[in-house]
Amino acid sequence: MKPTDLSAEEFYAKRDNRTDTAGGVAGYQEARCRVTADPSALMTIEGQAMVLTVANLMSRWCRDIAMDIVDAPLLPSLARPGMTHLHARIQAEIQDADPFGRFVFGSDGSDERLTLGIARAPATISIDADGWRAHAGRGSEFMALPKDSNLTIGGIIAACFGVARIFKLACGIPDKAEMPWQLDAFTMTGSFGDSNRPSKIPTVDLGRVLLVGAGAVGSAICHFVPMLPVQADWLIVDHDQLKILNLNRSPLFGLSNVPDMKADICALLLREHGQRSAEAYPVDLGTFLNEHERKPNAWDLVLPEANEYGARLLLQSIAPPLMVHGTTGTRWDVTRSRHIPIEEACLACRYPNDGSQPSFVCSTGDIPVEGEVHRAALPFISPLAAVLALADVIKVAQSDIPLSPNAVYISLAEDDLFVARSRMRILRTCICRSQLDISRRYNAGSRFWKA
Repeated sequence: MKPTDLSAEEFYAKRDNRTDTAGGVAGYQEARCRVTADPSALMTIEGQAMVLTVANLMSRWCRDIAMDIVDAPLLPSLARPGMTHLHARIQAEIQDADPFGRFVFGSDGSDERLTLGIARAPATISIDADGWRAHAGRGSEFMALPKDSNLTIGGIIAACFGVARIFKLACGIPDKAEMPWQLDAFTMTGSFGDSNRPSKIPTVDLGRVLLVGAGAVGSAICHFVPMLPVQADWLIVDHDQLKILNLNRSPLFGLSNVPDMKADICALLLREHGQRSAEAYPVDLGTFLNEHERKPNAWDLVLPEANEYGARLLLQSIAPPLMVHGTTGTRWDVTRSRHIPIEEACLACRYPNDGSQPSFVCSTGDIPVEGEVHRAALPFISPLAAVLALADVIKVAQSDIPLSPNAVYISLAEDDLFVARSRMRILRTCICRSQLDISRRYNAGSRFWKA
């Protein structure tokens, strides 16, 4: 049976399988939501990033959404072929995410919907953002942020936060947060202190980028890259074929992509949306490395977003250049990690085989229901991990911008947002301590070499 031949019941049984079978949570399927936005904000890149991301992620679980927003011309970095206005892009993406959902533009006059307000109140949950900072709180806690940036980082994060809080309410989880959720992605802190953060960033040339893993986080990276001032030549390695069950947690994938190879889907999107080049390798990492001799300065940046078949330790064994990645945990949480060769802890330091570090799985979280704990795939976790990784990549590429610690942990599990920064140490017995000479030999000519 072709994916397009499925009935609504068959489609939802497959797409929501990770939530329904693992968690038995039924409330969110019946939720009725509304998205509203300040019209003036929709003329800015921050506002457009928020509404596009909110609509995309909400359609991954909510089957009834009223998009009570005005239409507006998309800014150049957000336009797509044949989609020059907000409504057109939103409609294309949410219908591909869920062809059976009830998605309408305009207000239906109902007061029974959970409302997510973008750059405005009143709403059940309101969000706002500037280039780096994100805010999500109850409507009464609305906080307006200036919109004078060319960055979508803050807007994407605010969308993830807002959809997460609406999702909790849809699952019947009371919102008892004592303060708004706030994150400054420039300093990676959970408050808006004074910071000399640049509002505009010139286009960043990342050089040759190896993306290992085009699953939930890797594909979200590819989805967001065209929305940011970055350019690169991309190599994408992933052996997996897209399935309908993947559609509930990746903003890039839609029903029209099933059953293509994930690497091919990601590479095509990057080629069509402004990147210099993008080449797909639909094989596992071991096969890729066997077929491609490790040459000096072959890559400037590695994004290790695969965690199966020993991919992380295999990558570290070849003395990689700069690596940045986002990972998802089992408690509504994400970690952003950075690995500067010789200077910072490596992948093997972060994920040793001795069990001393936490393991990470694919976009899962425990949803409490009537005193029990259930695990579900969450559509806002992987995109959050992806944008945090991209924020750090942009900072590393600017030689005059100070870096935050190499590990940042964020949890959305409790009522209030939890943000912690830490500096991972190089383990005394790690493989990277024996790689100093080989790392210089293979990476000293790469774009971000610092040693």
